[in-house]
Amino acid sequence: MTIKAIETEYKGYKFRSRLEARWAVFFDAMDWMWEYEPEGYKMEYKGEIIHYLPDFWLPGMQIFVEVKGPALNAADRLKIEALAYAKDAVVYVLQAIPECVEPGMFEMCMGDEDEVRWVDYEPHPKTTKKLDNALTKARQARFEHGEKG
Repeated sequence: MTIKAIETEYKGYKFRSRLEARWAVFFDAMDWMWEYEPEGYKMEYKGEIIHYLPDFWLPGMQIFVEVKGPALNAADRLKIEALAYAKDAVVYVLQAIPECVEPGMFEMCMGDEDEVRWVDYEPHPKTTKKLDNALTKARQARFEHGEKG
């Protein structure tokens, strides 16, 4: 059985899923500037031509963010690695909004001159309270019945 994502409007953007909209709420609660699907890329990586439209760009931190459901498949992983490599950038992969700040809650793909590596992000202890508050706002955001965030 395939579950279809529900398009959701928030702050004038039409997100492809409620999960993407909830992460936008999180970014706002963290006071992080964000752009939704600002630019698509055509890249060559591992002998393949790859087209990719990342979900978010966080200009203040110079990172890309990709929101995925429960599992990252091989094709998505290849696209993320290609972007990290081509742009020498960090790409965060976010899934469901967690209940609280926990070690390894964010997975990162990091482009480096000659390598691409995956690591778990460990939040700094001083940011834990703000992160927890932002996660709560994102989990509690409601978009039913025409609400727009």
